[in-house]
Amino acid sequence: MVPKGICHLCGEQKGLTYEHVPARSSYNEQPAEMFGLESWLRQTPTGEMTGGELMEQGAGAYTLCYTCNSEISGNHYVGEFRRWTATGMAVIARGFADGTEGNAVELRIDRVYPARILKQIVVMLASVNSAALLEHHRALREYGMNPYATGLPSRYQSYLLFTHPSSKVARYAGLSMEHPGLGAAHG
Repeated sequence: MVPKGICHLCGEQKGLTYEHVPARSSYNEQPAEMFGLESWLRQTPTGEMTGGELMEQGAGAYTLCYTCNSEISGNHYVGEFRRWTATGMAVIARGFADGTEGNAVELRIDRVYPARILKQIVVMLASVNSAALLEHHRALREYGMNPYATGLPSRYQSYLLFTHPSSKVARYAGLSMEHPGLGAAHG
């Protein structure tokens, strides 16, 4: 039975499909244990956490309708996102091949389509947040739903971060903000 609910991208009441976050083809095809905020806050000094939920299909949830998940995101954005993650994984593998860990690598990707990456990030951001998020950020909804739109709305900024697959760094930030004088905060 297909679960019904509000699609986190288009905002319409529809049957929902499983949205992999990140995309299944971007190293998210194995079962994953997902932890909530309480688990993160209660982790031990060595980083051990309890209370996770096993996601057999990989990390994700039933948050997008078929049109948004497959026809928009899948057909237009996921391929570029997969290419970037594969490139990033190759850079990480080269950087750690000698057994040393550094904090800076040089990366060059030719023939990039940054709007496709940003749109996939908008889709994933919508998926890991409340269905109401894009009701408050309609410009992001329109940007994510239109494969031919260019330019992220000026109100928003995007930054790129690569993490090693074994990193304990939280990869999901439901809210990120920067306050003048205080720097960046992520939650």
